[in-house]
Amino acid sequence: MEKERLGKLWEELLKQQPTNDDLRYIIEHVDSLGKAAGQKLMEQQPTNNDLRYVIKYVDSLREAAGQKLMEQQPTNDDLRYVIKYVDFLRETAGQKLLEQQPTNDDLRYIIEHVDSLGKAAGQKLLKQQPTNNDLRYIIEHVDSLGKAAGKLLKWSKKEIMEEIKRLG
Repeated sequence: MEKERLGKLWEELLKQQPTNDDLRYIIEHVDSLGKAAGQKLMEQQPTNNDLRYVIKYVDSLREAAGQKLMEQQPTNDDLRYVIKYVDFLRETAGQKLLEQQPTNDDLRYIIEHVDSLGKAAGQKLLKQQPTNNDLRYIIEHVDSLGKAAGKLLKWSKKEIMEEIKRLG
């Protein structure tokens, strides 16, 4: 009974031309209508934010939404979403993120989530004023760059003591 009523309400909403905001709400909060709302959203000029909702909440549309997002001048945050949720586009999104002025945080994200690009991201991170935390991250996660990162590391007395405690 409720399922039938929900279906009728959905049809009525479609007649009234739901906004992208309406569809995002349904995608996030009404599992049984998520796929239908995601399909409708993808048909009506979705913004990058709209596509991130589809990617996050509608498994069956994740790849199509990811592909569409990649074609719409994705921001660094958009690319991180694709890396996180769309397996088949992970490397492509990581490469694009490397090419469009990534922040140090973006580069650490690539190192963590795109194995094939870890070294390239680490090399770029070494060139753009890495913090001690960035350098430690490289030492921990990119073996081939650990020595280079270690040479750039500047240790305060407090950090030396913390590292001794951590290793001891």
